[in-house]
Amino acid sequence: LNIRLCTLLSVINMEFVSFRFPEKNKKTAEWLAELEGRKTSDEYREIFTTGINEKRKQVALSKYAKGTVSIEKAAEISGLNLWEFLDLIKEKNISLNLPAEKIIAAANRI
Repeated sequence: LNIRLCTLLSVINMEFVSFRFPEKNKKTAEWLAELEGRKTSDEYREIFTTGINEKRKQVALSKYAKGTVSIEKAAEISGLNLWEFLDLIKEKNISLNLPAEKIIAAANRI
């Protein structure tokens, strides 16, 4: 009963989205779904969600690297907490754009 209720609630909170998808990607999604023993629609949802999460990170990194948003705003855009975003910056070899007073204030809080 709990599983059915959770499934029903998750369906209620979803929107229907329709878009054109290249045949090659459709076949790949179907193949992945088969490999994982899942419904194709579940695979599409996961692929789409993964893509959105990655796009958020790309936009955040780009805006932060250009200096158009603060590190806090970039973390928010990325969907990560500040520490996770700092790890992402390090992983991508992006320089920290922090004024000295912010670094000193952060060090004093530790």
